[in-house]
Amino acid sequence: MQQYKKIYPSFSEGAYACVFFSDGFAIKVFKNRTDAPREHVDQVFSSEVRAYEVATSDELLKTYVPQFFGKTCCGSIQDASGLDISNEFHLDLSYTMKFVDGVFEKIGLNDPQLVQQFRLAGIRHTKDCSVVKENGAVKCIVDFAMEEYELWHQEPR
Repeated sequence: MQQYKKIYPSFSEGAYACVFFSDGFAIKVFKNRTDAPREHVDQVFSSEVRAYEVATSDELLKTYVPQFFGKTCCGSIQDASGLDISNEFHLDLSYTMKFVDGVFEKIGLNDPQLVQQFRLAGIRHTKDCSVVKENGAVKCIVDFAMEEYELWHQEPR
């Protein structure tokens, strides 16, 4: 099992997870949120994993999404000083994809043709996508899911 450290720029943090970068791979590990039950985080994780499986098997979409290697499990996560912070994560809720070089912008997917292609594949949550563009055209898309799971309805723990 792999160990990861939260050292900039070797990771990127979002609302649900941290993405760690190592040896040409991006590993997304979901956080142990205090404002959402484990079941909610499981649903978000499963929705993302399924969406990557669907997208990478679609002839058009697979040209826009990173190669997906599936679910994985992390051994531990440490902060920059070496302190084990694994308890802040669900180490079993993680997946690996190919690292894509570029600047990802959290702009959502606003290309109507691509949005339609995602919809046709059953992927409904694209408004939170991060996109890399090259010469004005979409090069890579990440952060999408089969469906969206809102946090606002969740009871605090």
